[in-house]
Amino acid sequence: MLGSFTISSAYSTNASMAAESNLTMAQSCIDRMIDLDINITRANESFILAKQQYEAQYSLQLRAGSPKYDLVVQYSKEVCDISDSAVKAKDELTIFLESYDEAARNVNLSDMDETYNLILRSYTEERFEDTLDLIQEGYSRLSEVESSQTAGRLFYETTSRNIKKFFVDNWLKILIFVLIASLSLFLSWNALKKIFIMKKIRDLRTRKDSLNLLVKKTQSDYFRTRKMSEAEFTVKMKTFTDMMRDIDRQLPRLNEDLARADLKKVNKKVIRKINKAKKSSLIRKGARNGKKNKR
Repeated sequence: MLGSFTISSAYSTNASMAAESNLTMAQSCIDRMIDLDINITRANESFILAKQQYEAQYSLQLRAGSPKYDLVVQYSKEVCDISDSAVKAKDELTIFLESYDEAARNVNLSDMDETYNLILRSYTEERFEDTLDLIQEGYSRLSEVESSQTAGRLFYETTSRNIKKFFVDNWLKILIFVLIASLSLFLSWNALKKIFIMKKIRDLRTRKDSLNLLVKKTQSDYFRTRKMSEAEFTVKMKTFTDMMRDIDRQLPRLNEDLARADLKKVNKKVIRKINKAKKSSLIRKGARNGKKNKR
């Protein structure tokens, strides 16, 4: 009996020490959020539950009972998971807002007000996991709005030129005009595609520049001013590295797409059709002039 009690007591002591270590880590995670000016209401709720469970189980241990610290570990882990998501959401949101403001200087973004407000609301309400998903949707919506407005302007300009040309040209050139319009549409589509790709490349590079600035600031806060703990520095640097690695994966593919969309690579078949149409028109015109001369 004495041996069994001794083993049980040693196990409980080790478990309580492990639980206390988890509580300490959870407190560090909350402190990190406070340092970054992130709301801690949600994380603090889990932390309070962890402390209550620890106190209850430790009291049971002192009375020679059989304490279970599993919930202490679980709630402490929730605190740090929330903290990690919050820090990542804050960094991602900072970069997204910079991209949004940059786009807003050239494009009317009122069509994506709903998405924009959802992102901000999710962060304010501490739904940090939702914030990360909504930010990705926000980038997609931003690209759609930019593409739509660019397409509208390009379509209006191209159509206006074509209509003027239609009334200038005489009816003998209708066939040629149709082919030229088709070529113009082809060129316009390639121009639009190239503009869209270039815009996306520019946005990614802007995002990468912002990340580099955040990396420099993080390194300065850690190495020079010592405002940041080693754990926070490690987490943030890993986050920034992953984000830049993702950008570096996208840029080569976009550069390849840009090369394929080069406006100088015009479809040779379309050009041959235009030349053939011109030649046929000249032959018919020459035949009619010959008949008139015979008369």
